[in-house]
Parts: sequence; C-alpha cells; structure tokens
Amino acid sequence: MTSSKSLYSIFFQSVKKQPEKAFVDDGSGSCYTYENALDLILRYAAFFNHHGIRPGDRLAVMLPNSPKFIWTSLALARLKAVIVPVHLQYKSLALRHILSDSGVKGIVFPSEMAPHVKQAASILKKCELLIADANCNENGILKLDDAESFSRYGGPFDPKGDDPLALFYSQGTVHHTHGVIYSSQQLLSNSQAAAHVLSLKESDRLATIYPFSYPLAFSLGLIAVLLSRGTIITATEIDTSLNSLAPSALLALPLDLQKALDKPEFALPQSLHFIITGGSRLPKTLPEQFLERFQLSVFQVYTFVEAGPLISINIDEKNPFALGMPLQDFTFSLREGGKPVQTGQIGEISVQAETVNPVFINGSDQALLKYTDNWYLTGDLGYRDIEGYIHFVDRADNRININGFDVYPDFIETELNHCSGVQEATVVGIPLNNYSDKIIAYIVAEAGAAISAATLTEHLRDKLPKYQIPQEFVVTDHLPRNITGKIARQTLRTMALSRHMKMEEQNERV
Repeated sequence: MTSSKSLYSIFFQSVKKQPEKAFVDDGSGSCYTYENALDLILRYAAFFNHHGIRPGDRLAVMLPNSPKFIWTSLALARLKAVIVPVHLQYKSLALRHILSDSGVKGIVFPSEMAPHVKQAASILKKCELLIADANCNENGILKLDDAESFSRYGGPFDPKGDDPLALFYSQGTVHHTHGVIYSSQQLLSNSQAAAHVLSLKESDRLATIYPFSYPLAFSLGLIAVLLSRGTIITATEIDTSLNSLAPSALLALPLDLQKALDKPEFALPQSLHFIITGGSRLPKTLPEQFLERFQLSVFQVYTFVEAGPLISINIDEKNPFALGMPLQDFTFSLREGGKPVQTGQIGEISVQAETVNPVFINGSDQALLKYTDNWYLTGDLGYRDIEGYIHFVDRADNRININGFDVYPDFIETELNHCSGVQEATVVGIPLNNYSDKIIAYIVAEAGAAISAATLTEHLRDKLPKYQIPQEFVVTDHLPRNITGKIARQTLRTMALSRHMKMEEQNERV
C-alpha cells in the first residue's frame, strides 16, 4: 500500500526521482517527460485556480484519452479539487443530469461538443465555467490551451488521505445512474493492489484504448502506471500506429479486442506482453483466439463502480473466464437469501471492503448501497468452483423464471453461439400472464448463413433441458449496445414485449 496521501504527491515524487523519463506518449510524435508534465500540470493548476476552482470544488472532464486529460486530472489533484470524468458519448440530456447531480462548477470538453455542452448547462446556475480543449467560436467559452501561458501554480498544498479525488458515475446497472465519491487514499490503495497483481514496473509502457472516463481506465491506465513510475501511451483505437509506440501492455474494451480479431491481416506489436480488459463480458472464444493468433494472454478485471472500483484481476491463463482472486483488502462471498451458498451453487456475488462507498446522488451523500450483513450485493450472479475461483453467470435481473425454475441466459447463449451460422446470440425473458416468462433469442447470423428456428431448436435439443429452449427466435442484423459495448438487454426486452403484445392483439382479432 502506498504511504502517499495524494495523486499529485505520487507524481511529484516520480518527477524528483526520474525527471527525464518518458511519462506520456500521445502516439502522434509528442512524448512528455515527467519534468515536462510537471511544468504543464502546474500551469493548468494556475489556470483553473484563476478561474475560481478551489479545494473541494468539482469539475467535469469530458475529454478523449490525451495528455490534456492527464494534465487536467493532476492539476485538479494539486488544487485538491474533485475530477468528475464524463464519457464523450453523453449528449445534452444525459450530460445535463450528471452536471446537475454532481454539482460541478464547470466542465472541460472537446470544442466540437460545444453545442451539446451549452444546451446541457444552459439552465444550471452552478455550472458556469465552460472550457473547450481548443479554439472555439462560441461566446462565453474559455480555451484550455490558454493554460500554457500561465505562470506555474505555487499555492499551499496540505493533502489528506480522505480528501475526495474523483466522482465516478455508474451506467445504471444496479440503480439509476448515480455517482460514487472516492478519496485519494481509496483510489491509490486500490490501484496499488492492481499494479502489484499485474507486476507493473518502471519499464512498462501501457497503451490505454479504454476511455479514461471509466473507473477501470482511470485507476489502471493512469493511477497504477503513475504508482509504478511507468509510461502512459494515450490512444483511441487499436491500429498499426501502436507498433511504433512499443507498448508492453494494452488496456482495451472487449469490443475493441474483438475488432482487432476481425481484421485478418492485423498484427499487434511484438513488444506486448499481455492485454487487460473488463467492463463487459468477454466473448467465449476471445482469450483462446488471442493466445493462438497473437501469443498474448488476456487478463480480465472485475470492476464495480460502487465497490472498488477494481475488485479482482484474473491472470490465470488456464482459467480465463473466472473472476480471479480478489485484490488486497477485498473478500468475495456468494450469497442467496442472506446466507452463503455451497461450492458449485449459484448465488449473488457479494463484496466486503473498506472502499465500498456511499453513493452521491441528488446533491447529498446517501448510503443507497445494497447491504446484507455488511456484504455489498453486486447484482451479479456467479458460482465458486472447487479451486476457489468465482465464475460470473449473469446479472440477477437477467434471470428468467420458467414455471418456478431459474434459467440463466448465458448458458443458452453459449450453446447458440456454438451453432453453425450463428455469429452472436442474446437471450432475454419477458413476463407472461401465467406467472412464468417467455424465452426469446435474438440471433445475428454469419454472412451468407441460412438459419431457422427449426435448426436452432434442433441444435439445442440435445444440449439443454426442454424448458430452457427459447420459444421464439428473432434474426437481426445487429444487437443494440451501450457505450461500453455491453449488449443493451433492456432494449431487447422492450422490443420483445412490444412484439409479443402485438402478436397477442392479432390473435385476439382472429
């Protein structure tokens, strides 16, 4: 565990030890040493301070993976202000909710997003500071590039471990979208534990495709590398430009990794030692394909914005789909009805740790987390194997009830994905009037493949009990996804329910 109390303190110690070492490589020819970065960070701090950012103030940061995101984050840490990372895909309504709920004093954003930001902030009295990353012709918007003309900030600095560092927003998988505040010590300790498991060191160069706006990338791609005194490579996609950057590790979304596999002639840099991913379920064949084609292991991180945010990392190549052993200070339990379940039985994945947080929502801190006997219930279902590993099964709210029997979509999807002609399958359940659910499978077919409900049913008949076979198959050209690449099951449920109701109405007319 690190003894430093602040993210900025960690950075400043690295500057003193290795000023000429590469800290950030932006992939376009600009490489910043730790000493170069210190100069820019203190100028950014002076800029934000000049415009009214004080200790405890919150500033939304809506930037792509770039040096500017890093300078802004560390400048806010120097001022003891709180960073509120915001994903680039949020538009006016979603953005307004976060700006209002978090009570930010302002927002830093790409200049092309100015219309959305102005609309989102137009009725918010507190969010008055609008800062574009580059030149912007809109009135009332400051330019972040002007920070470089400021003198280096030299104000007082007395950090404490419980100073709030970041306010992350969830994607609303357990409750509605809500924010969680993490202190400096919580994030530093959590990131240090992850760096230890991955054996990150000073010579490592971590290319981060995963957006810094997510807790996983902020903790691993920024803080863990900084704790290890390594080099951060900022990038936005997996392409041939990575070859010249010589990364030793790659942090990317599962969807980005799948895109790399879909390019037959694409080759990853030979300098890579391993790949890190998380945030959504891995396709079943992905780790094996990466090992076979690129000779690279894919390590999966289990995260939960309300309880970590990093909970476990699986570095076991022989068991790539397990959650891995929990990080330091974390304990896993599988529970059902408030009691632990036995090995092999399915229960709700529950977590105990000092970093389990109250949720910040609607202008005040409230303990809205779901506790049972001091265990935080994640809403994820899993089972423990005989070696002690926990395997994710599904979200609790994806569980389907068929006449009192629990059915888990993942088991059906696995079998469907092994069916000839199926590129991808997702299963949802919709309620019927007889207190049971109807199982519906959405299928994306491979190019040129001809599949039918009859062939799919025949394939499943020898694999699954009869009650687990879908009653309906819907072939579609794509599956809806959210901004992290997860399949938007609620959208599919809504579509399925609407389809079912129309069919019922047609039957009644007949």
